[in-house]
Amino acid sequence: LKVSAERDFEPALVSAVQQRADTLLVSANPFFTQQRVQLVALAARHAIPAGYPWREYTESGGLMSYGPSIAGRTI
Repeated sequence: LKVSAERDFEPALVSAVQQRADTLLVSANPFFTQQRVQLVALAARHAIPAGYPWREYTESGGLMSYGPSIAGRTI
C-alpha cells in the first residue's frame, strides 16, 4: 500500500480489506510514526491485525510492536 498524505490512510486500509490482507506491517517511517494514533484506529476499525515498529504504537492501542521505544525507554 502506498500512503504519502494523511488523506491516503483510509483508502489504503479499505483497499487492504478488499484485497483480503491478512495483516498490516507498518514501516519505521517518521510520517507514519507521527500519524500513529490515526493508523492504529484505522487498523482496529477495519479489523486488520497490525505490527508496528515502535512501542509508542502499542501505547496508542496497537496490537504489537517489533522494536524499541522511540524515546529509548527500556521495554
